[in-house]
Amino acid sequence: MSTVFAERLEKWLDERAEERAEERAEERAAKRVAERLAEHAARERARGEARGLERGEARGLERGLELERALLARLAGRKFGPDAALQLAAAVAGVDDPDRLEEVGDAVILCASGAEFLARAEEIAKRR
Repeated sequence: MSTVFAERLEKWLDERAEERAEERAEERAAKRVAERLAEHAARERARGEARGLERGEARGLERGLELERALLARLAGRKFGPDAALQLAAAVAGVDDPDRLEEVGDAVILCASGAEFLARAEEIAKRR
């Protein structure tokens, strides 16, 4: 009887050792999967942050251009009257080149009349 018991105990211990080895292998595999998921999440987060920064920069640039166009219209209105401001706002609405907007600002200072200013501003705005 003790031989049978010893054999059964040995068999049970062997089975248990195999189960533990399988459990450890599964745990290692699960850990590798979790590490890969964490790395993937970090990469995606970095990509998302980069895209957010790009979008934020684009929005910031567009907002800056909007403010510059509004300032030019205000300056033109102060120097040449409200009609010049409205016409200028329409002329530069699609201008997204800061250098061209700077030229329009120079024209506000350099031009003596509203007609001269608007002609120069429209010429600048039409250039691509």
